[in-house]
Amino acid sequence: YLDKALQSIKLGQSEIAIEQFALASESLGLANAFASNNQFVSAQAKIKADVSSKPKIAMRKTVTEYWKVNISPTLSAPKAADLMLGMQSFRWQNNEDVPHKFLAECVRAEKKRVAAAKRI
Repeated sequence: YLDKALQSIKLGQSEIAIEQFALASESLGLANAFASNNQFVSAQAKIKADVSSKPKIAMRKTVTEYWKVNISPTLSAPKAADLMLGMQSFRWQNNEDVPHKFLAECVRAEKKRVAAAKRI
């Protein structure tokens, strides 16, 4: 099971990997599976990182697209974030509001990217 789980990680199949790790931990004994296998721990960390990164990546894209269409690029990132909060409600999947700081960081990063592309 462990080999299948590690292979699933390499293929980007997080859900299958989680199932395979669960089967491996059952068959090897929970303590043995967690303590004796460094690959398991690093693969588990990668899965957690992938799961937590996907919503942020999607929200960055949404915020950036909204900014490009609705906000003047001459505004500073914090002022653009102020406007975005007033114009539309950005929410995470758990229904919490996206913080002002995150919106400003997204705008700031996109402004940097656009400026760098113009210099090339």
